[in-house]
Amino acid sequence: MISPGFVLHYLRIEWLGPGVARHVDVSLDPIELELDGDGIYHAETEMFRDFAPWVGLRFTEGNADVSPSTIAGDGTRQQWLEILDGQQRSWWVSDSGWDSQRNAHLGEMYRSLGRFEVAVGDTPLHLTNVALDLGRAEAEDYLAEFRDDLIMLALGRGTATGRVVQSESADLVRALTSFAVASRRVLDRPAVELAETELVQPVGKLRPSAQTFRETLRRPGERKYSGRGAVENMDLTDNRFVHL
Repeated sequence: MISPGFVLHYLRIEWLGPGVARHVDVSLDPIELELDGDGIYHAETEMFRDFAPWVGLRFTEGNADVSPSTIAGDGTRQQWLEILDGQQRSWWVSDSGWDSQRNAHLGEMYRSLGRFEVAVGDTPLHLTNVALDLGRAEAEDYLAEFRDDLIMLALGRGTATGRVVQSESADLVRALTSFAVASRRVLDRPAVELAETELVQPVGKLRPSAQTFRETLRRPGERKYSGRGAVENMDLTDNRFVHL
């Protein structure tokens, strides 16, 4: 295969500030690239990787003036961000903006399903993002991060082409959709259990209990005593486990 003049690796990035990496870990093996008959390079990438979630592009030939960019469905382009690793090598990563609260850049590509069209100068590159071996812990992180925007973000907001990969990813989207609907039912109408307890109450609203009589004998004439009350408990099985 003709060399495209660049390589792809998974990266783990610790951010120092906007556009500046404190530390970059690079995967040992590059991401496999394939060239089709139309001159388009293809690579299958894995979303939501725990250790190294970023897809980084490094030029192996002189392309100092070239910056990769993602092509959105409407034709607009989002330029990638250039960072340096510990060996002063330049890497380009898809950037969705700086999050000041997390002190980190956001990467929609690593957490979105579907196909991304990337222009590397005049070379077209298609990245197909799939979900492989997405376990329970990763799925819970995914849900926690996206909340109500789960499915819209999973399908991409204008960056991906909108064509969902028909593989494990499609099954994941269906499962997450069902989970989101079931979770919303719990949030809107959680199960509630009333439990009897002892509450300090004014005498005029007092519901006497055995504790009330003991306190009255010890402290007659008080304005408040302990009496029977009720508290709501929502830590129930029906709320902890959703039914799909």
